[in-house]
Amino acid sequence: MTELAKYPHCPLRYDDSIRLMHLQPAAGENDSIEFSLQDSRLSDANLGYEALSYTCGADHPKQLIFCQDPSSILQVTQNCYGALKRLRNDSVRCLWIDAICINQDDETEKSIQVRMMDRVFARASRVIVDLGEATPGSCRIFNELAEAENSKMPTGKYDKPKPSDELVGELERLFRHPWFSRVWVIQEVVVNHCVGIMCGSQEGSWDALKAFQFGYGSLVLTWKEDPPVLRLSNLHLEDFKLSNGLWRLLLRTRSLSASDPRDRVLALLSLLGSQLDIRKHLIDYTQNCEAIFTSVALLLLQRVGLELLITIRHGHARAMASWVPDWSQKHHDCLVHSDTFNNWGSNAFEVILEEQAAQGIGSEAKQVQDTEAGIAFKSTKLLDKTCPSKYLPILKVKGVRIGAIVCQGAPFSFTDHDDAHRALAEALGHFYSVDCGLNLAENSENIHFQFNLLAGKRGVALSLLE
Repeated sequence: MTELAKYPHCPLRYDDSIRLMHLQPAAGENDSIEFSLQDSRLSDANLGYEALSYTCGADHPKQLIFCQDPSSILQVTQNCYGALKRLRNDSVRCLWIDAICINQDDETEKSIQVRMMDRVFARASRVIVDLGEATPGSCRIFNELAEAENSKMPTGKYDKPKPSDELVGELERLFRHPWFSRVWVIQEVVVNHCVGIMCGSQEGSWDALKAFQFGYGSLVLTWKEDPPVLRLSNLHLEDFKLSNGLWRLLLRTRSLSASDPRDRVLALLSLLGSQLDIRKHLIDYTQNCEAIFTSVALLLLQRVGLELLITIRHGHARAMASWVPDWSQKHHDCLVHSDTFNNWGSNAFEVILEEQAAQGIGSEAKQVQDTEAGIAFKSTKLLDKTCPSKYLPILKVKGVRIGAIVCQGAPFSFTDHDDAHRALAEALGHFYSVDCGLNLAENSENIHFQFNLLAGKRGVALSLLE
């Protein structure tokens, strides 16, 4: 047998060009997977295809699929290979699959295609979520989803009794599937109104899954925290099209993962809407992770100010400033929300960015512009893209003097929830007893901090400032 060459991705011609995969039918389940690729345009009114949302999985071992014209091969992950086998039917099926339809070896093409990926999923006739092979538990779940769809037919509303505790337990196990922990899946399912879920040979609808999770009513049944993709798909995405939309999305999705750490940010950008479209500026796979995270930090610093610093988690070894959040670090920041600080003191400080050479070459600062919320930036070239470790911007803050801490109490622990509620109310009462109308710059001497540290029942430490 002649050894086949790797499929040669030809350059795409237009700004809205995409490739579509034509998956060929097979006589038997064990037949090799054959396909062809065709260049298309999203502006084509007659375009029809389905888009696949799946978990890429480990890079090894790879499986071979065979292109008919030109005769060549592509390597795909085992998860992609399994999804293709499940998607095959008795006729040609037109699909968009990122690992196949995007030239993964061309960073420029990848950047262009990722910038328009929301349009790719929105334009699809249907989005198919593949959850891999079936299990006994998943079979029970998908039987339930099928019954739910049947109950909806007469009235357009799901008319089923509350699922049993056993089914709810199976649903929680389903939510532990790696697909629900991917950051990309949010964009892939929220932009299209027709989303199907496939597990083995069974299929169900995304709407039925959400209705099942709420017990076909308004009460969430699962005890564990529901996946971010479900929480966000139940929200009004218009809320994220405000100036702090990216900040709010990053906080809500920090527990999610991506095979490429840059995607922890880039996968969220299309949810911001056209008014805050920064994809062209940020989605650039020729830049490394440090460059993208620093650009995002500079953007967020202008929009949310020093709230940015609450997301800092040290311990990374990235060549970037310590005040730049490493969004590849996974955390469950359930105690931090986007409105925690409500822009307190936004006009009371000035931010200065000085660029200091990492190798002791020297430092320089230059006034650039005044931005929103009374924040002023001083900076030169904030990052050398060719050598991101060469220059590390130093964050300096000029603020107003509030007062001096002259006394602090000892740490203590709560005995139970009621005790915690009482102690916190007492502490906050002391805080609000201070006259809020005082001129802090002149009348804030000798402020007493009665409580220094509050230790929660799970050992979570909260700093309480009065």
